[in-house]
Amino acid sequence: MSRAFHRARSGRPGPVVLGLPEDVLAGLSDVPVVPKSAIAVVAPSGADMARLGELIARAERPLVILGGPGWSAEAKAALEAAATSLDLPVGVAFRCQDYFDNRHPAYAGHIGISVDPALARRVKDADLVIAIGARLGEMTTSDYSLVAPPVPRQTLVHVHPDGDELGRVYRASLPICAVDRRLRRGARRHARTRSARAPPAPPGARPFTPTTRPSSSPSPRPAPSAWRR
Repeated sequence: MSRAFHRARSGRPGPVVLGLPEDVLAGLSDVPVVPKSAIAVVAPSGADMARLGELIARAERPLVILGGPGWSAEAKAALEAAATSLDLPVGVAFRCQDYFDNRHPAYAGHIGISVDPALARRVKDADLVIAIGARLGEMTTSDYSLVAPPVPRQTLVHVHPDGDELGRVYRASLPICAVDRRLRRGARRHARTRSARAPPAPPGARPFTPTTRPSSSPSPRPAPSAWRR
């Protein structure tokens, strides 16, 4: 029973099936009262956040894919701010349309069933895919055609709270085992040491829109400080 409660609330939270003998179901037993189980929370390392900042700064065609369990209004607001600050288009995984404001200038669309062909091309042509919480299953990847396993054409950063999910299908360039709030805290700590070294955007740099990104001479991106909320 203890293992069942821990597994239901850890990593990728979800229901746990308990198989019990029939004669046990109608029996009575004296059991001690135990406290609520404490769940270990995973967090990214400083090296992970430094590497993520470098990949974002170098990318010309990045794309964020949101999904997975445990999303919150706080995480939604933080990532919307990050998308604006870091010039990142954001798509949402299958059945995760409410994870990101669909009216936000950085919103790229729903990457699920019958994905828009233009958005599908964006995923395929991206040089950096940052999957946060999403498993990147067959629905989100259009039967694994948008992000091809085991080693994708795109540089893949895969952030997921369950370490068993990382590496199960894809060999990410940067796998990060973390929950969303710890990812944002790690980004804030990294940004404090890196933001002073971030180069300024050149004068007259074109602003990002969901459908247009400069194809040449991309403006340098600041460190991921907008994940600090």
